[in-house]
Amino acid sequence: MYDDVMNQQRSIIYKQRREVLDGADVQDTIKNMMDSWITSSVEQACSADSPEDWNFDLIREQFQGMFTTDRDFRYTPAQ
Repeated sequence: MYDDVMNQQRSIIYKQRREVLDGADVQDTIKNMMDSWITSSVEQACSADSPEDWNFDLIREQFQGMFTTDRDFRYTPAQ
């Protein structure tokens, strides 16, 4: 079972790698991957109803890891 999953993942990665090496336009694929990752990350950290309860430390950590940014993600209520 585990080996089957690993083989499927490996096949997908090698197929995508081959497409890149062959000069295929993978811009839409990359945009979709990033959109999916961002959506998942935000949903995970911001599942609470109140923005005061959102996990901005988690968002910052994930986005810094993905985008190598030092941007600060803090919630400031509108005045």
